[in-house]
This record gives sequence, C-alpha cells and structure tokens, in this order.
Amino acid sequence: MNLEIRLPSNADFWTVTRKIAGVLHDDDFQPNASDDRMNFQLKFKESTVSETRNSGGILTIHNATIATKFLRWVKDHPIKIERDKLRFYASSTKPGSTLIETLRKTFYTDPDLEEKHEEILRGLEDRFRVEAVQIGVFHRTSYPERGALYPRDFSIEWEKICTGSGPSGWLTFEYDHKHFQITVELFSSNYATTLTKN
Repeated sequence: MNLEIRLPSNADFWTVTRKIAGVLHDDDFQPNASDDRMNFQLKFKESTVSETRNSGGILTIHNATIATKFLRWVKDHPIKIERDKLRFYASSTKPGSTLIETLRKTFYTDPDLEEKHEEILRGLEDRFRVEAVQIGVFHRTSYPERGALYPRDFSIEWEKICTGSGPSGWLTFEYDHKHFQITVELFSSNYATTLTKN
C-alpha cells in the first residue's frame, strides 16, 4: 500500500526513514520480537524549485493491514521532525506487484548502514586523473645467501603515458563490485582501453 507524505521541504531523508522505522518496528506493529523487522520503501519527490528541497514523499508498506493501522496510529501520534508534523494519506496509486514481493522477501537494512554506504559511494563518484598506466610483473633479480630477501623489482612490460597531447587516463572505483577501473581514452581515434582489477 502506498501512503503519500507531506513533510517539511528541507526534511532529511534518513531522519524521516528512522522516524518511520521507529513506529513500524515497535511492539504494537511487530509484537513477536523474533520476527525480522518489516521492510518498507521511502521515496522523496524531487522539488521542481530547488535541488535541496523536496515536495513530499511516498511510503510503501507491503502489508495493507499494517499500512492502515499505521495511518490510524500517526493520526493520534504524529511523527515530528523538530516542530513540524509529517502528514500521511492513503495514495490513489498502488505499488507494483514486483515491489511488494521484493519488500516481502528482502531483509530490512538499518538506515545508519545505508547512509554510510551512500556516503562512501558519493566519496568515490569523482574520477582520478592518471599520469601513466604501467603493466608488468614483480620479480627478484637475486636472492641473498642468508638473511631477509631483497625487495622485488617491478618490470614494466607495457606502458602508456597519459599526459600532454596523448591519451587521457582515469581511475574509478566500483565499490559495490569491489574493483577499480583504469580507462585510457584516445579521443582522436575514438578508442578506449579499460583495465579492471578486482
């Protein structure tokens, strides 16, 4: 079931998520403490006036009975962000069956973890300029008769300089897939080589 939300235009997504979770995961809604915490989806509607503001939101609860109970509960016990009340209304739109099934089957993720994950992704959004790409192997030219081994040398088998009028090189990180990617782009010939390391 979809619920429309009227909320302060500068409300923080994660603050609202925590407030809603505090109600839905209370004993009144989930009396059996051994049950997994119920999952839900919150989406903010983007404002057409400012990127830093929102124009409301949609809360999707996969169980219509619990959604109706939630509506009654927040009417008597309004959820507040500082002094502002969040207003919830039954939406005229229905959630898709795929979303409902996903919310039923997937585990609820603590918003603290989700927020931290998003911070990491934002921190890795920018590409890093690479001056040179080198491919080679580490090897030892000699071994001591006794004592610690000497540090290994790096033998460059292939190199591409990415400065000046030559190709450009970029380093990007794919956090969720646990790999980084180096792309060498030579725009004059519409050519790009991508190196990926897991």
